[in-house]
Amino acid sequence: MPWKKSLNITTGRCLEPDFLKMLRASGFDGIDLNFSGDFFEKDQLAEICGNLDAAGLVCAQVHLPTYGLFADSGKDDPEMEKRIETALAVMPALGAKWGAIHVRSAVESGFDRDRAMQDNIRWLNRLCGIAERYGVGIAVENLPTFPDRPDAPFFSSRIEDQCQLIDAAGHPLLGACWDFGHAHLNIQHKDKPQSELLRMLGKRLKLVHAHSNYATRDSHLPPAIGSVDWEDALIGLKVIGFEGFFSLECGCGGSDPRIVEAYCEFCGRSTDALLEKI
Repeated sequence: MPWKKSLNITTGRCLEPDFLKMLRASGFDGIDLNFSGDFFEKDQLAEICGNLDAAGLVCAQVHLPTYGLFADSGKDDPEMEKRIETALAVMPALGAKWGAIHVRSAVESGFDRDRAMQDNIRWLNRLCGIAERYGVGIAVENLPTFPDRPDAPFFSSRIEDQCQLIDAAGHPLLGACWDFGHAHLNIQHKDKPQSELLRMLGKRLKLVHAHSNYATRDSHLPPAIGSVDWEDALIGLKVIGFEGFFSLECGCGGSDPRIVEAYCEFCGRSTDALLEKI
């Protein structure tokens, strides 16, 4: 099997030792710690690390805190910036080398691409300066232009945005995160298979978010469900020599332990079957 697997989970789940052990038993090798929803107190960090170690899991990557999709690229929120810096600061203790981040669009300028490019270069250069202190990297995630919102072409929905932004910023701690579900939704690249888009990203790629949908809504379904062409997508990953985790971003919500366990086992085993084809 070419890649280890991780599952995107909240910090709260990391405080549940039984859940983490069940995740390991379901075939996962690590977690993708999601800081974009709930957050944690710094005094919980040691407990989280201890729970992961006891379960035999690693923190493969993180999802850094995110602005809303319609937040303007020219307006930084001090509270959000503080949360992002806190997440970057704890990544070394967690063992995570890269964190995914959403860039912003020039919403108040009619989604002007040039303005968004300059705003995000400025913002990412500042964040990369912070990341240098901790020896961790930031991976720019591809956002979609949603089928029901063609009037909102979010910056980074075009592969050219992602590549040019990373190259223009020119920092060794800046790379790309490829979200397969977002790419499948994206109306701007309907004529291009994901393998072609991945070849364009090439060695910029540091992280992936694996989930599926039926090209109508951002459903975040397990890879075994939906209409993503995984054979094509996985060949693309293999061709460019991707060596990171195949990280599922399809949730594990619910409070009934039996349902959560059954769902995680389905995600783990069905993804194994998918990866074994490559």
